[in-house]
Amino acid sequence: MSGDDFISRRQGRFDKAMAELAAERAAEMPMMKEIDISYRTMFAELAQRTLDGQFVADFPMEGWFVTVTVKGRDYWYFDLPTPEGKDKRTYVGPHSDEAITARVKAHKEIKDNIRERRRRCDVLASPVPIHLRATSRKPSLTPDCSGCGPS
Repeated sequence: MSGDDFISRRQGRFDKAMAELAAERAAEMPMMKEIDISYRTMFAELAQRTLDGQFVADFPMEGWFVTVTVKGRDYWYFDLPTPEGKDKRTYVGPHSDEAITARVKAHKEIKDNIRERRRRCDVLASPVPIHLRATSRKPSLTPDCSGCGPS
C-alpha cells in the first residue's frame, strides 16, 4: 500500500466519522429559527452606525488625518490640536487598509458638509442688502443658525 492510499483511506474514515458526529448533534439540537431579513438588515445598519459613531467620537471634527511614511509604508495618523498649541498625534492604521481609508474619506466629507452648512447659515443670517429684499420682512434666523452650531 502506498503512502497516498493510506492517507486517502484515513481521510475517508475521518470524513465519515465527522459526518456521523454532525448527524448525532443535529438530532440532539432543536432547529434554530431563521431571523427575518428585515431584522438582520436593521441589525447590520445599527452595527455600522455604531462603528461610524465610535469613529467620529474617537476622531473629533477639530482634527485632521495625515499620512506618514515609516520604513517605506504609509500609515494614517490623526492630529488633534491642543490648548498648548501643539498637535496630539494618534496612530489610526495602515494606509493600505481599505476600511480605514474609506472612514478617513468619510470623515473629510462630514467636515466639508459641516463647513458648507455653516457657510449657508452665515449667508442666511446676514442682513440682506435693501435692493435684494423681496419684502420688508427679515428671516427669523439666529446668528448661530440653529442646528449648525457657531461659525
